[in-house]
Amino acid sequence: MVKLLLGTVALVGVLGFVACNGGGIQPPAGGLADCPPKITVVSGVAGFAYSVPACQLKVGSSVTIEASSLHPVIGNGSQPLVTPGSAQVATDFPFLASTQDVGKTFGFKCNVHGFTGSIKVVAQ
Repeated sequence: MVKLLLGTVALVGVLGFVACNGGGIQPPAGGLADCPPKITVVSGVAGFAYSVPACQLKVGSSVTIEASSLHPVIGNGSQPLVTPGSAQVATDFPFLASTQDVGKTFGFKCNVHGFTGSIKVVAQ
């Protein structure tokens, strides 16, 4: 019984090490997944959220953030994506990453519901 328990603990430890990046798999630059072409608003049990709350965007790539009168996008955090107080309501908000943005993380949020998102710009 003790040997079985020790064997199980050892196996769980090895699997945990591999799952927690001990297996040599490196996360993408910035530790975030690449941004999809469009970040949309989704509804869940706890309310609304962005389909991708945080992602990275390579220089020269673009992403569009869903915006509407129900979910106007405004700037958030120390590096706002949109000018704070200036809500984007009529159309979706496009963002193109440029070389001067590398290393910056741009924040945005829904002005009505308060859910947030961020985009980190990384080099190619």
